[in-house]
Amino acid sequence: MPSELRAADGVVTFAKVFALIARKLPPELCSRQSKAQLAALCQRLPLTSGVILESRLGDRTRAIDFSARIMIEDRSCQRFLAQTPYHWRRHKTWAAFLQMCEYLVECRSPLNSAVETLWLEFDAHTQQRSVPLPCIFFDWHGSRQQLLDKALYEILRLFGLSGTKAREWQTRASRVLGDLGEPLSIHSIGMMTSRRPCVLRVNVEIPLNQLAACDDSIVNPAVVGHLDDIMRNLEHDSTLVLGWDIGADAEKSLLHVEIKQTQNAQLEKLLTALVSAGHCSPQKAKAARAWPNECGDKADDLSLIPHGCIDADNTCCSTRLNHVKVTVDASGIRAAKLYLYMGYGWRLTGGG
Repeated sequence: MPSELRAADGVVTFAKVFALIARKLPPELCSRQSKAQLAALCQRLPLTSGVILESRLGDRTRAIDFSARIMIEDRSCQRFLAQTPYHWRRHKTWAAFLQMCEYLVECRSPLNSAVETLWLEFDAHTQQRSVPLPCIFFDWHGSRQQLLDKALYEILRLFGLSGTKAREWQTRASRVLGDLGEPLSIHSIGMMTSRRPCVLRVNVEIPLNQLAACDDSIVNPAVVGHLDDIMRNLEHDSTLVLGWDIGADAEKSLLHVEIKQTQNAQLEKLLTALVSAGHCSPQKAKAARAWPNECGDKADDLSLIPHGCIDADNTCCSTRLNHVKVTVDASGIRAAKLYLYMGYGWRLTGGG
């Protein structure tokens, strides 16, 4: 397998990596058309060390949303700065993303201590565009106050909001987050730049056993009510992700139930409940259960090579069912989605 990743000049390419990913994707989750679409997208993207494939469990089209992980440690930030096509750079979304990569690489931003990983999420309907526009998410490791004091304002300004509008959105985010007490933590921040209008998504983690204590102004009881059948299958230590979309209109709250791959028994119960409720096809549930959880040696400690030699004997691969997410709003369950993770890593033999 490792030798298949190398191009004729010894350089690993994203297209080569995706060719291996595509072989593992069952047809129940991903159509041939979607695979071809993703392969074409990966030919245009610099190499990254990890991807998440998002399958809508109730979607008969078997389309896949695709997220690429961008980090400093695996040099993908640097590769995107060097290799992003010129005509992409002229779009404000890509210009903002590359500016953020530059800040992170050069350690000259308040984001550095709190943002270690960026994700580019390409929705299925955007993947074939001449300039594919991703949503951009940041895994947040800093404090809530650090985000609200300066980092969020900087992110909003990077993505083209005026100073006045950025302050307004920051104030609205502060009002939402200020109503949540400790020990709730920020899960991620997302600029939904592929959506119209663009919104800021703020996701906060909350243990299931604390949901009842949340004020009605934070968690709409009608939203929680739609989850009753699903929540009966969850343990008290399950993680809920409470999200807000902040944008041109009033804040819109969503509730995401995320069941991680470490909670296999709950995953099985959740898939069964989703099939019974008509939110997941039996074929997709079967494919989800069959997805391999395989951790290669040091597969999550990745050192990828932009150039040079590769030690084929020390190539590693990691696959896992990352999580299942159920999204609910006041009208009911909107979607159930499956998130599949794949990561690749190589060790240098010298040079590069």
